[in-house]
Amino acid sequence: MRQFTYLLESMSDYEAACDEVRQALAHMSVSCTSAAIFCTAEYLYQARDFAGWLQADFPDTQVVGSVTTKFIRDGVFYDYGVSLTFNIFEHAMAESFAYETAKMTVEEMGQDLLKRLQRTKAPKVVGLTVVGAGLGYDLTPLLKIVSEAVPEVQFFGGLADSNEVGSKGLLFNAFSMLGSGVGGCIFSGEELEVECLSNFGWRPLGRFMTITELETPYIITQIDHEPAARVYGHYLDIGTDKNFVKNTLTFPFYLERNGHVLARHPLALRSDGALIFGADFQEGEKVHLAYGDPSGIIKEARGLWQRLADFRPEGIWSVSCMARSMLLGSDVKHELAGCREIAPMNGYYAYGEFMRSEGEVMLSNMTLELIGLREGPPPAGEDLPALPQDDFELGEQTNIMRRLVRFISVTSDELEAVNARLKVKAGTDHLTSLLNRSELERVLKQNLDYMHESGRPVAVLMLDVDNFKGINDKYGHDVGDQALQIAAETLRRHTRKTDSPGRWGGDEFFVVLRDSTAKEAAALGERIRQAVASADVLPDHKHITTSIGVTEARPGDTFQTLFKRADEALYLAKQEHGKNNVSMVIE
Repeated sequence: MRQFTYLLESMSDYEAACDEVRQALAHMSVSCTSAAIFCTAEYLYQARDFAGWLQADFPDTQVVGSVTTKFIRDGVFYDYGVSLTFNIFEHAMAESFAYETAKMTVEEMGQDLLKRLQRTKAPKVVGLTVVGAGLGYDLTPLLKIVSEAVPEVQFFGGLADSNEVGSKGLLFNAFSMLGSGVGGCIFSGEELEVECLSNFGWRPLGRFMTITELETPYIITQIDHEPAARVYGHYLDIGTDKNFVKNTLTFPFYLERNGHVLARHPLALRSDGALIFGADFQEGEKVHLAYGDPSGIIKEARGLWQRLADFRPEGIWSVSCMARSMLLGSDVKHELAGCREIAPMNGYYAYGEFMRSEGEVMLSNMTLELIGLREGPPPAGEDLPALPQDDFELGEQTNIMRRLVRFISVTSDELEAVNARLKVKAGTDHLTSLLNRSELERVLKQNLDYMHESGRPVAVLMLDVDNFKGINDKYGHDVGDQALQIAAETLRRHTRKTDSPGRWGGDEFFVVLRDSTAKEAAALGERIRQAVASADVLPDHKHITTSIGVTEARPGDTFQTLFKRADEALYLAKQEHGKNNVSMVIE
C-alpha cells in the first residue's frame, strides 16, 4: 500500500499529482485505488473540476469526501484549497458509498450499508470510514445497525460539514456532488491492518448538573429544572444570539457512561432555550460543563505518536474535533507535527467524531482520532521514525489560557476535596464516627431498592446499651460516652465493608447488612453481643451489655415497615427476654 497526499489550488497542482500517482501505479501490482477529497467552501468549484478530471484519468478509483471547515495534510491543517489523498492497494479492496438525506431515511441508509458489508467480495471487512455532510439529522439508527452487524470492524470518521460551512452540506462520491448526507468507504482484505487510536483531553468544570427533562434523547429542554441554555449564560456569560453555537463549541457537556467519558457540544439552540445535540442523553443523567487544557491536550495527542509509529502504518487518516482547533488556535500545529515523520497523512476537522467503544459505535465530541492503515506485517529491520522530542512552546494567548486552566483545575480539585470532607462529616455521628441517623435512613432506603431490584437479601440489626441511663447516673457522662464508643468500635470491627453501621440516637445503634439473611444477621448479632459484654469499660470492672433486634427485608417493605419490625425485635430482646440477648422477628 502507498498513500499520496496533495494540496491542490490549480490545474498545474493537479497534473503534478497525477504524474506522481501514474509513476507509482506503473511499478506496483494494484488491486484497488481509492481517493479522499476535502475542500473548504470557497474552493467548492475547483474541487468539482478536480473530481471531474479524476474521473477521466482514474475511472475505477473509489472516492469519498466532503466540504469541511479545515482539513489536515501531513500533520498540518489548512483552511484553504482542496485536499486530495490517493491510496494504492496491492491486495486490499475499497468500496465507496454515498446516501443523500433527501432520498433516504437514516434507517434505510443503515440497512443498505449492512447489505454492502455482507456482500463484500473480499475475505474480510477490516475498516469502515463514514463521513457526514450537513447537520440536523440523527445518525443513531445507522450507527446502531452497524454496531450490531460488524462488532469487530475498525470504525472511524465524523461530521465533516456543518450547515454554516456548506449551507446544505456537500458530499463527494463517485465524482459527483450530493447535498446533505452520509458517505464513506469500506476497506477489506486479509492482509489489510487498521489501527484506530484516540484521545480526549477535556476536564470537568464546576458542579454536577442533572438533566431533568428531555424532549427526545437529542434535545435537552431542562437542566436542574431550568431552561437548558441558561447553563451557558449563568456560568460562562454566553448569550443566546447567533454566535451561541460557536461560543459554546469549546465548552461541551462532560458525562461518564458505562465507565467511558463522553462529551457533547450543542449543535443548535431553540428559541425556548432547548439545546439540540448530535448524540444522545438520558433523563436523570449527571453532566458537567468541561474545559480544555491546551498543554495537556497537546501532550496527550503526542502520546499517540509513538503508539502509531509502533504500528508502522503506510498511510494515516485523522479526524479531529473542530473545537480542538478553536481552542488551540495556531498552536494546533503541535498536536500532529510528529505524524509527518511516520507516514503520509490526510484528514479533516469535524463537528462530531464517530468511534467504537466496546463494540458500540457512537458519536462523540472533542476527540482526536488517528487511524493507521497497512498491508501485510510491519517491515522487519527498519528503525522506528525519529519523532520530535523537544518541548513545545505555546503562543502567548494559549499560554495565558494554560495558566488560567491550571488555576481552575487546582481550585476545583481543592473545592471538590473540601466538599467530599463536608459530605462525609454531614453524614457522620461526631461521638462514634459511625453513620448518623439521616445517613442511615438514606442507606437503608438505598438497600431496599437494591433488594427489590436484585432479589438479594438485606437484613438489619437494631441495638441498644442495657441500663444506659443508670451508667450515666452512677459513673458520669464521660463513662457513658466511652460505653457508646466501645459499642461503636465493636460494630466497626465485626461488620464488612458492604455493611453500614450507624448510631440511631442516644444509646441506640442500627446496622444495615447487604446480602445477609436474618439467620446470618442473628449470628453476627450474637458475636457482637458477646464482644461488647467482654469489654472492660466501667471503673469498677463491671461490664456493659446490649440487647439486639434482628429482621430481614421482605418484598414490598418500605423504610417504615422494616424499621418497625426491627424495633419490635429489639423490644422482645429487652422487655420479654430480659435484655443481653438477640431476638429475631421475621413476620
